[in-house]
Amino acid sequence: TPPPAASGFLVPSVEQKTLTACAWYTSKWGNARPQGGGFVLRCFAGRSADDAAAQLADDELCRRIAAEVREATGIAAAPEKTSLTRWDRALPQFEVGHLDRAGRIERLVERHRGIALAGAGYWGSGLTDCISGGRAAARRVAQGLFHAAG
Repeated sequence: TPPPAASGFLVPSVEQKTLTACAWYTSKWGNARPQGGGFVLRCFAGRSADDAAAQLADDELCRRIAAEVREATGIAAAPEKTSLTRWDRALPQFEVGHLDRAGRIERLVERHRGIALAGAGYWGSGLTDCISGGRAAARRVAQGLFHAAG
């Protein structure tokens, strides 16, 4: 089983692995635990500079990921089930100075009531980043609409 205090791990590019990250999904989202017990891992493959993983067939990609998870974690059991979703070039690649640039853009947008920015390209691409960013944007829009109606 995954370590209780960990949420996952990243694989540095110097390792030259197909696996780039692995999250202990059921540690973050307890309601995702399978009914019969066990745990769910969410794995990521592909890099912006070398997207060889995108060229692999689904079964080969899943096989490689499972082997690399086994190697990294010592989990000996094969996955009971796998599911693959391909998101070609979906992860934003932030450059140095990105947060300053995003802050300037947001300050410009704040001048217009009822408009807000949200999404992986602004403050972070993690699920929790996107959820909190979406909620904050919804609050700003609602406040702008409330103010305009008042």
